[in-house]
Amino acid sequence: MAILINSIKNEENVKHLFMGEYGVVIAIFKKGVLNWVESTWGMGFAELKRAVVWGGGRYTSKPTPLEDMNKKNVEMEPKELISTLLAWETEILRLPSVQEQDARDLSLGLLESIYNLTPGEVSSVEGPSGGPGVLHAIREIGETRFTGYLRLTGAHRGLVFIVGGKNVASLMLPDDSSFLLGKKSLDWLAQQVGVQYERIKCDLFTTACLMTPLLPHTMGQVNPDALEDFIKKTQGDITGNYLIHLYMRDAHAIGLVYRGIYAGTLAKKKGENRASLMPLAIILRLAMLPGAQIDYYRYKVPGTK
Repeated sequence: MAILINSIKNEENVKHLFMGEYGVVIAIFKKGVLNWVESTWGMGFAELKRAVVWGGGRYTSKPTPLEDMNKKNVEMEPKELISTLLAWETEILRLPSVQEQDARDLSLGLLESIYNLTPGEVSSVEGPSGGPGVLHAIREIGETRFTGYLRLTGAHRGLVFIVGGKNVASLMLPDDSSFLLGKKSLDWLAQQVGVQYERIKCDLFTTACLMTPLLPHTMGQVNPDALEDFIKKTQGDITGNYLIHLYMRDAHAIGLVYRGIYAGTLAKKKGENRASLMPLAIILRLAMLPGAQIDYYRYKVPGTK
């Protein structure tokens, strides 16, 4: 995955050979555009998925030979290719269990921001249901490829993140001064009654970045004057996801970086109840305002070196 994304970002002329246990997948790029894919089993773009499933495995790369430069059996824009690669990766993503989530260094302000800013396409709104009913819904979703989250509303607030049908992170906000993560949050949920929730479908960029602080991570602070340089630095890191949390008084914005790709800025437009994904310029503009403070959280993508 990482080597393919690098080829796109660096506009490379390169020929990659990915070696699995029983065969080879070949991918040829010209100026960062994927032009050709073939494998031991066949030809065409779909064969590239084998290399993604292998996690790259063993591979070798060399400049695209002159005789291969004009080969063409793939018609796809780089942005579409990246989206497809990430969708494939979602299916095989191996994330820590909710048992492993720990709350040692998280701020309530950050968690409130994530809860209040979460965007996405509401695929269904569920009526009153006890906590056990929500847990049953999570198990049912496990039989699908759903990626997104459940958002508890009303008297109970919380988020349960789901990737490829698998529950990978959870957060509950039982009151205004405390929160619960992972298994503790689900145990708390099981005891509640009258829980209402939305099921919200969301892209992998947003889902993966929003749940970054809920997984094992490193964190730090960014000087607002240096935010643009910091984001450029994150875009050179294809092994991690970053959540950048900007806050001042009651205003919040979240920058999302997934495997070196700036996915966008989550912020609420005036008069809107739910945040929407905005360009990089928004968070850079907010960083210029007096009193802006910025924290970042980085989660290492499993299986990357």
